[in-house]
Amino acid sequence: MTRYLPLAVVVLALSMPAAANANVDVLSAEGDELASFKSASCKKGSKKLLSFTALAKSRGWKLRVNIFHGLTTDKDIVYGGDGDVDFHITGPGGSFTNLNRPPNAPPGGGAVRFNGSRKRMAIGFTAAFNGSFTQSVGIGGALTCKYPKKKKRRR
Repeated sequence: MTRYLPLAVVVLALSMPAAANANVDVLSAEGDELASFKSASCKKGSKKLLSFTALAKSRGWKLRVNIFHGLTTDKDIVYGGDGDVDFHITGPGGSFTNLNRPPNAPPGGGAVRFNGSRKRMAIGFTAAFNGSFTQSVGIGGALTCKYPKKKKRRR
């Protein structure tokens, strides 16, 4: 059941009527809110790279989400570099990422999901660790993606 909890948070974050006002929250292991991201600067990579990057800032914290190998609406997030998604949370309390695989890591860890227009991104992950595995943070919720405006073509 614990394996599906982050996915349930992601699905719930996108399906609730209040999702338009929801934030992606970063919580300490003790449950204290460290940061709350309402929106992110988002951009799609070239067609050859098929990547997506979201960057957000809150209270000195930064959240960076990278998606590789296609931008579908649902992607699993796993520990280590085995999946199509990695994220990094850096701030006054340290640096945390899903790339740090703890000993005896569960097979899953979380998910990232977009609504149909890709203007809302939800993310949930149980515990992202620092490099020495002495601290962890949890992440969950949804934010608004702000894409660069398309340049108008001259005629």
